[in-house]
Amino acid sequence: MKNVAWNLFEILINIYQGIVAMYFSFKYLSGKYSDKFIKNFGLPFSLLLALTISICNHITFFEHIYAAFYGALIFAYSVFCLKGNVYNKLFVSIYSLIVLLLSGVAVAWLTSTLFNIPIEQILIENSVIRLLGIILTQFLIFYFYYFSIKIFKHDMKGESCLTGTEAVLISITLILSIVIVLILYLVEFEQSNKRNRQLFTVILICVILINIVTLYITADLKNKNNSEIENEKLKLLLTYNKQYIENADIEYQLIRKLRHDTKDVYYVIDNYLELNDIQNARKYIRQMIDIADDHIIFVNTQNNTVNAIINSKLTIAKSFGIDATCLSINEFTGIDDIDLCRLLSNMLENAITATANIKLNAKQINLKIISESEKYTFLIKNSIDQSVLKENPKLHTTKTKFDSHGYGIKIIRDIAKKYNGHCDFYEESNMFCCLVVLIPNK
Repeated sequence: MKNVAWNLFEILINIYQGIVAMYFSFKYLSGKYSDKFIKNFGLPFSLLLALTISICNHITFFEHIYAAFYGALIFAYSVFCLKGNVYNKLFVSIYSLIVLLLSGVAVAWLTSTLFNIPIEQILIENSVIRLLGIILTQFLIFYFYYFSIKIFKHDMKGESCLTGTEAVLISITLILSIVIVLILYLVEFEQSNKRNRQLFTVILICVILINIVTLYITADLKNKNNSEIENEKLKLLLTYNKQYIENADIEYQLIRKLRHDTKDVYYVIDNYLELNDIQNARKYIRQMIDIADDHIIFVNTQNNTVNAIINSKLTIAKSFGIDATCLSINEFTGIDDIDLCRLLSNMLENAITATANIKLNAKQINLKIISESEKYTFLIKNSIDQSVLKENPKLHTTKTKFDSHGYGIKIIRDIAKKYNGHCDFYEESNMFCCLVVLIPNK
């Protein structure tokens, strides 16, 4: 009966560990399908992790190499159900594994040192000391995860991420910590005595401190990256807001001028008609149409950033002799202005650059933005004089300055991926087409 109670207690503890480990990963990266842990399949993966822990505990009293299965399950959960890049998913998996292992190891080692009992005995015997150690371990695990979430609270929206190099270097540090702890355990089992346990306790404390320092460094790097991202957002928004203001001022001045000249225009046309000079009347009317076309407003949505980008870019297109048209929806709910800014500017920039360099008398750029079935579709078409995909199927940049060019396609694809959408490049009717579908955040 006592063994049954112990087995039930250990199963409940394993379920607890599975839930807190998966929940930490969910809070760190945020859900791919919902902002709720349950709706992102958190419970099934938690129970699967608890089952894996139970099986490993049945096979051996100390997991050592079997602990890799814990990290693999957490990584699988992050890949299938959570946001973020692969580097951050790898980091959170290794970090969660570190918390589970180091918490158990630290308590076991502390108990062994205080009561002068071999670690193997603490891990195997169903004693009061082991019971207290297990409970203390769970409190320590909870504290580490809770403390970590507080430090990484900037990441709850999934926007703040380590760079690939940073995540890899920090992950290596954490892996080395696991290796050191495993080696210490193996040595302790082979040469267990009071003096060795004291020395190993000091080493373990140093390893824990190294990981705490690493935790703070990670948080500091994320804060730094967050600040850089926010600064970049502000710069881009400031640039396009400035363009919007300049365009609005130009249009306002044009309207004032047209109103001022309206009487003179009508007077000149009336004079030509009175003299029955139809040819000069038509010529004068065409001149006035050309003046109005030079300052056309392509779109006037409720989003100032969209207006600034489209109007400024297509005005540039017209200066290259490109016939530009635009059809757009009025609202862009659920998409950040910074993402709209980067998406539209890169799509238009690529189309203008490609069209300006071809040798055709009639050049066109057509932009169409529609919204249906809770998704946005951005379609831009530009004239081509030969197949682009045939000559350059992977759409590598043809510009010589790789440090500042050639990232447009990658940015477009990244934004489509961020909003769980897709992008496609194809050709039809002598037009190159770039299609981007975004599913807005709710």
